[in-house]
Amino acid sequence: MVRLDDDRDPLRPRRVPHRLRDLVGEPFLHLEPSREDLDEASVARLVAAGAPIDSFGIGTSLTTSADAPYLDAVYKLEEYAGVARRKRSTGKATWPGCKQVWRRLGADGRFAQDVITVEGDAQAGAPLVAPVMRAGRRLAQPALAESRARCLADLARLPAPQVQIAPALRRLAEDVDRRG
Repeated sequence: MVRLDDDRDPLRPRRVPHRLRDLVGEPFLHLEPSREDLDEASVARLVAAGAPIDSFGIGTSLTTSADAPYLDAVYKLEEYAGVARRKRSTGKATWPGCKQVWRRLGADGRFAQDVITVEGDAQAGAPLVAPVMRAGRRLAQPALAESRARCLADLARLPAPQVQIAPALRRLAEDVDRRG
């Protein structure tokens, strides 16, 4: 199956299949648009326009009422079986591997900077990423009152920090890119 990862022009598949058919062979070609906002109206428009699409994956619009708020999120694979992965699509590239975020405070006690790096690359500041599950089991978490107090203390330390990508994370991204 070929999933078209381009939601700017749903009719674009019309220009793609000839090269894909030559590459993968007709029986293996199955076109599906990559759109997070598909609903019955957008599917009807694509079909009416003659888009050469074999199937549609409808998610949020199928399970969520239009008048109910929802969080639109996308999962990106960063590591699989201990091997770093990344997405390199223009405008959608991700940083590979397991990461840690280190928060640095300024002399005034406010958030000064966050540094994103690979797991195990210690930086100045306090680590922010902590496990919440291990071996399929939820780990002990702070009580609600403790979480609320931390949230209020952190809000008092705003403005938003500046984020820096650490050299170790940049090197990992370059290694993943070289592997292809």
